[in-house]
Amino acid sequence: INADKLHGKKYTLHVYDITGKEIFKEQGNLQPPYFTKDLGMSGFAKGMYIIILETDKERLNARFIK
Repeated sequence: INADKLHGKKYTLHVYDITGKEIFKEQGNLQPPYFTKDLGMSGFAKGMYIIILETDKERLNARFIK
């Protein structure tokens, strides 16, 4: 997961499966302007996933397929 030009000091990263079940959550301090996170997807089933990256100033949404 890569994002740039982010604003804020803290982030929350959520990953949901297609049914809306949260399967991953992480919180931490943001080092602007870039965010990079490598998710090990070997334990995840094939399908579509939704990513939400929130800071105290903005929210980004994306989807990916494994």
